[in-house]
Amino acid sequence: NEYALLLTDDEQHLKINFGKNKNFISDLFLDKPIEPQTAGQRRLKEAYNYTTDRAKAVVAIGGESLIKKWVDTLKRLEIIAFEASSTGKAIRLFQTVNDRGMPLSVMDKAKALLMSYSNQYLDAELDDQINEAFGVCFNIYDGIREFARRDGFLINNLARDRFSEDYIMRYHYLSYSYVDVQNGAEYDAPARFIFDSFLKKTLENFAKVDRKKLKEFISDYVA
Repeated sequence: NEYALLLTDDEQHLKINFGKNKNFISDLFLDKPIEPQTAGQRRLKEAYNYTTDRAKAVVAIGGESLIKKWVDTLKRLEIIAFEASSTGKAIRLFQTVNDRGMPLSVMDKAKALLMSYSNQYLDAELDDQINEAFGVCFNIYDGIREFARRDGFLINNLARDRFSEDYIMRYHYLSYSYVDVQNGAEYDAPARFIFDSFLKKTLENFAKVDRKKLKEFISDYVA
């Protein structure tokens, strides 16, 4: 029926694109026994369970007519789609519309900066590599946070609220080395310093001198 089409992806009724989690969501909607593999999937499952529990409560209160009214209300919500011709442009668009949302982390800004150089100087050649590498980093961060808070595995330094994905950028800076680049020189450097004084200046210098070296540096850095 029409209410079953709210979250389908058949090119006619696309409402939400779940990206890499598309198969997970599909199995979830079909009530297949599936275990989340990432923190994002766990949050999706929690949201799905909350929604199904809410739907059951609505039915218990007012039956089929009330659940239809509830679904019709949900259908009036609008999802605004912003289309971009490339990943790099999508990142810049995200920064613009996110201006009134959650503050971007330094890691978010680093990804956007690398995307910008890939688009401006390298014809977007490294967009996919940058996007994939940072996606892995964010997934690893979520996994570390969850592991560090488990009973019997508590790691105080990682369980504290101050520990963010920016720390991964700092650890990377301390261990990373690249020819013609001075790295890891400031042991106590915060992520903001690494972004401004290391990454941004290094990209600027390579862009002025040699685009081939710029490409090699970006590829090596995100790898």
